[in-house]
Amino acid sequence: MSDKLLSTRHVRFVREFLKSGNATQAYIRAGYSRRGAQPSASRLLAQPHIATAVAAYRQRLAQALEVEVEGRIRAGTNVLKARNHRKQEKQGTLAPGSPEAGLTAEDRERYEERCAAYEQALNHRKEEQRWLEWELEEARAALAEARATIDAAEALRPMEDHRNRR
Repeated sequence: MSDKLLSTRHVRFVREFLKSGNATQAYIRAGYSRRGAQPSASRLLAQPHIATAVAAYRQRLAQALEVEVEGRIRAGTNVLKARNHRKQEKQGTLAPGSPEAGLTAEDRERYEERCAAYEQALNHRKEEQRWLEWELEEARAALAEARATIDAAEALRPMEDHRNRR
């Protein structure tokens, strides 16, 4: 659902809700009154266009996280290549003519420092990747839950329309 179909407050409510997961606080931070915030926030969250917007934003977030994780995996792969290159150089199995062959002591020291920094960055990225993968799974679960809620709301809509016609 596009932002154009939502009021400014609705957009703020959706964004605040996604930040905190707390509909009441999101309702207040979006500029609505504190009075009766909890039931009003629940009703607002149950509205199909709001629920659809929440699901759409969660899907965008999940996609952005996937791109971020993929980028970090690629960066980690480059660090692994540097680490393997360093191991080959230490073991003397580096091919002759490689740029690292025949380094001066000063160059070798800088090279070692840089490799150590890469290893530290790799360890940090691995931990960050595990955290992002966990977040991605959480976002996917929330998205599935939102889709189920939307599907349930849409399934009830024809029954409500039928009752209102009587």
